[in-house]
Amino acid sequence: MQRLLILSCLFFSTFLSAQNSTINHQSINLGGGSSGMVSYSIGQTAITTLFGDESSITQGFQQPEVKLGTSINEVLISSANIYPNPVTEFVNIDLVFKSKMTGQLNLLSIDGRILNTSNFDNNINYSNKIDLSLYPPGMYILQVESDQGNTIYTQRLIKYQ
Repeated sequence: MQRLLILSCLFFSTFLSAQNSTINHQSINLGGGSSGMVSYSIGQTAITTLFGDESSITQGFQQPEVKLGTSINEVLISSANIYPNPVTEFVNIDLVFKSKMTGQLNLLSIDGRILNTSNFDNNINYSNKIDLSLYPPGMYILQVESDQGNTIYTQRLIKYQ
């Protein structure tokens, strides 16, 4: 009986103290000074919450905007033979286009910098040899662009020792 009385007192004291406290939640989102600009994304990951005397700020990563294409590009290459891959020194590129093509072949670093460019003009068959011994081991991207600037073929290359 005594235990029941003690538990009842604890329960009611906790209940009464919870009723007397109020929680005010206020959120202010500003960026860029007093004019303010609010931007958000669905799925934003919160990484840090900073608390002040009367406020808090939650920081996170905003998700990039994703644009999805709905068009179907015509296939302009009949065959592509890129060898050897992985490569140590030279990579051979043999391309056969469906019709005469003008454009360029780009070797890109993994961060998108153009390292080497070769132009081709009015070709159906195109062959090239690129020296990768000048570059450190890693992943590279071989990209074929038409003269209109459209990417028509992409291939990853791995360079080792």
